[in-house]
Amino acid sequence: MLVTGGTGFVGRHLVEELVRRGARVRVLGRRCVNRWRYQSAIELVRGDIGDAGVLESALDGVAGVYHLAAATAGDWDYYRRVTVEGSRRLLEILAARGGRALFVSSLSVYAGSAMTDGALIDEDFPIDDPAARGSYARAKTEADLIAQGYLSDPRIVLTIVRPGLIYGPGMKNPLPGTALSVTSRVWLVLGRGDKPLPLIHVRDAARMMIAIMNDGRAAGRTYNLVAPEMPTQNDYFNAYRRVYGRHPPLLRLPARSMILLLALSDRLLERPLGRDPRRRETLRRALSRVRYSGARLAAELGVRPEIGLERGLRLMAASAT
Repeated sequence: MLVTGGTGFVGRHLVEELVRRGARVRVLGRRCVNRWRYQSAIELVRGDIGDAGVLESALDGVAGVYHLAAATAGDWDYYRRVTVEGSRRLLEILAARGGRALFVSSLSVYAGSAMTDGALIDEDFPIDDPAARGSYARAKTEADLIAQGYLSDPRIVLTIVRPGLIYGPGMKNPLPGTALSVTSRVWLVLGRGDKPLPLIHVRDAARMMIAIMNDGRAAGRTYNLVAPEMPTQNDYFNAYRRVYGRHPPLLRLPARSMILLLALSDRLLERPLGRDPRRRETLRRALSRVRYSGARLAAELGVRPEIGLERGLRLMAASAT
């Protein structure tokens, strides 16, 4: 079994859950994980998925792949080489050799321009125009579209999963999608704090990915990975305060103020830089109060999250002590 991007936040949890279940795992990643140094069940292949020959070596003798590798920083050329072309090459190799793959995409691929308050975003919701997005979302969307082209390919058994906001032990930012940390003591919230959050605890994400990978009914399907409770930002803040015993003040920036600031920045930047439609798209997505559905996965495979928000935060807090 190969896990690309296995040394990242989600990848580490997935690898360790696979090993806990008795699997031997080959990990493709750019750095070492110290606690794996003496783990005989984990083989580390150090390298960048975009480098020549790395994928071919990592896939040698492997029948199944969890594909998590993606760029999270850098210029567009780097995002394209790693996330887009790396994914394309992986699927080409698997199609030529045969095999099983779980392709980990993102909820960011859904079209923000089609989102209205109260909308329910399921797997049939329109996919975004990649050119309208920033580098990360653009690359994930282009890679997702490539993967969709293989869902019905008889040479490969493929499933696409689109996880929500993943949180849990080991994450650097305790505020995934909820607020911006202005300082360590003050949080900035866009809007009223009533935006639903498509959260999924990292242990649930790993467990659900394994269940999907092992179920033949998932072949050719696409699933959102989100918890059904869908708490709002304010729900998250309140639960965080109860668990951590901290009460950082919240600075709220109303949506109207954001729109005015964006209009002003467009006017100021129009001459030297030109207007960038991606800023408006980013704002639209940040403020839209939509809900994401994971009902397809529960209905088709009986796979559901088990860790609610408060328990998830307690697990995260316990890991930090």
